[in-house]
Amino acid sequence: MNTKAKSFGFKALSPMKQAELARFWDERLKDPLAFVPKEDKAKGLSITEARMRNVLFGKFAVSYFKKVIARLTNNSDFDRRRLGNKKIMAVGYGRGYDSKWLRQATKAGFQTWWVDVSSVAWIWAMDNLRKQVDAMPQPIQAIHRESQVKTFEIQSLLADPSEAGLDVDSVEIWYLCRLLNCVSTPSAKVVLQEIGRTAFSKGHNPSKRKAVVIINALSDQNPVDTCDTCGGTSIRRSKRMILSNLARGAGCPVEARFVKYYNYFGKIVTAMTVMAR
Repeated sequence: MNTKAKSFGFKALSPMKQAELARFWDERLKDPLAFVPKEDKAKGLSITEARMRNVLFGKFAVSYFKKVIARLTNNSDFDRRRLGNKKIMAVGYGRGYDSKWLRQATKAGFQTWWVDVSSVAWIWAMDNLRKQVDAMPQPIQAIHRESQVKTFEIQSLLADPSEAGLDVDSVEIWYLCRLLNCVSTPSAKVVLQEIGRTAFSKGHNPSKRKAVVIINALSDQNPVDTCDTCGGTSIRRSKRMILSNLARGAGCPVEARFVKYYNYFGKIVTAMTVMAR
């Protein structure tokens, strides 16, 4: 594999396409059975049961991510992150089942950013993050830097981060939960390559702490290539596809660490943390 770092001259989606995606996800997220596979809907799964399973999945994702934050933090990292305004960039808030890790991020020295194309998700995220801050002990509230929630489509954000006031070099951890199944294949490749470039390419990762956390059903463990968890047909990515595109952007080898699995509606979800090798 050619791992020389590349700068990708990709473009933002057209305003019309971004508006179309925003409308789609605004409506989709209002459905209490959003993300439930169509075969389970056909069986008459209740809203209560769907919520319970999503809450349990969210607890798995949150527990995994908290442990990753802890493993990537030592005694010197808090001051370094505060001085460098380092961030966790979480993409795809959705219904927020996996969002309750703000306290751990704050204690580790991070500012938290959430990005979602949906304005409905923006409203929910703002309310949820406010409640998480209110629930923090006063000493942690005192070190919390105000979280940012932005309504952006991720490819378009990466094409011009300045539109959102984002310095992508300051992002130390990318958090992508169920995102890659819900974007087109060309967009998924572009997003992974650009994240790989900004996270791992030469000169962008001096702390050796940068990471991309991915929680997704992959085709490796799920032989059927498509499912209906994102409305219409979502596409399951392979581990190889994800790693190869991150490496292509980075110009260096990458590897998956801290791999865990979770059974979600009979599908095997993989949680992994990708870092430069």
